[in-house]
Amino acid sequence: MKNNTQTTTRLNGFTLIELLVVISIIALLIGILLPALGSARSTARSLVCAANMKGLSSLQVQYSLDNEDYFAGPNTTGLRVIPLGGGGTSTVSKIYASKKATTPVSTMDWITPIIGDSVNLPLNRAQKMKIIFNDWGCSEAREDAVPFRVNSVDDGEELIRISDTEGFRQTSYLAPAPIYYNAHNGAGSVRTRRSLKIFYRDSTGGSQLGAEVDSKYTQKIVNVGTSLSQKVMFADGTRFLSNVEGLDFDVNPSPNIFGPFTERAPVLDSTTAYGSNPFTPSVLSPQNQDLSFRHKSGLNIAWFDGHVSALSKTESQTNPNYWYPTGAVWNGRSATTQAIQFMDNQRGNRSVAKIY
Repeated sequence: MKNNTQTTTRLNGFTLIELLVVISIIALLIGILLPALGSARSTARSLVCAANMKGLSSLQVQYSLDNEDYFAGPNTTGLRVIPLGGGGTSTVSKIYASKKATTPVSTMDWITPIIGDSVNLPLNRAQKMKIIFNDWGCSEAREDAVPFRVNSVDDGEELIRISDTEGFRQTSYLAPAPIYYNAHNGAGSVRTRRSLKIFYRDSTGGSQLGAEVDSKYTQKIVNVGTSLSQKVMFADGTRFLSNVEGLDFDVNPSPNIFGPFTERAPVLDSTTAYGSNPFTPSVLSPQNQDLSFRHKSGLNIAWFDGHVSALSKTESQTNPNYWYPTGAVWNGRSATTQAIQFMDNQRGNRSVAKIY
């Protein structure tokens, strides 16, 4: 007699405990990998930023070759630096009336003159600003900024419209003011390009810039220093983050001091973009530092010899030689402790400390 035996097959699967263990392991791996992925993305953005800066520095060098060695900036682009509280109708009118792609958007704008023709910038000033900040900005500078002093400019409504619809990214790059214009006390005239005499006044006073530049200094690359690989053409930097207004940028064609294109040196503790004790501490936020030192707490630097490299926060706040033209006399006002010590050592037994 045949014995019919029914065979039962057991299907294996995860128990609830095993499933929870697997989920925990996956979560642990994600927790380990995410910071590494974030760091990799940050490194990639830093490299993209460096490539962008390399392009801008090459265009600045080309500008100087086309303009008797003068690099683009205040006193060299045909717009004069207006004395603080001294009006400036002629400059403002010139900016609004110009129909050139290379016309600066403000007296401190060094970017538009070097890229205007190359990328065919629009003639409209507000649109120029959008392209400069959004298309030519650092890929790591991703915060939104709003236009400041829009009520004082003719194109204020358009700036607001762009801000509301497309947005402006934060200021990416700042040029060192002591190198970019005659940063010394007093007013006078300086010969720039052939047959062009520009009148200037350092609205902050040279004594407030940490070092006083010789009155005969002009913005030629050959005058910047004896070692161009050690002189900053421009650097990462963002101003202006206010405790009151938030992150914004000055849209006035004749900004009171530096606007969104130039800044004092990071070796000064009171700088808006880089200092831990900003010039107006009741208004400014120390978070300006975070927005400026955005590449692993350091800066990408474009140097006057055309190369781009990283500089740590400590080094950028220590060595004044990077940020001033050779021969400037160091006074150390508002300087960081480490910069003061550095220049004391550099001075040695000499009566004054001079920038190398």
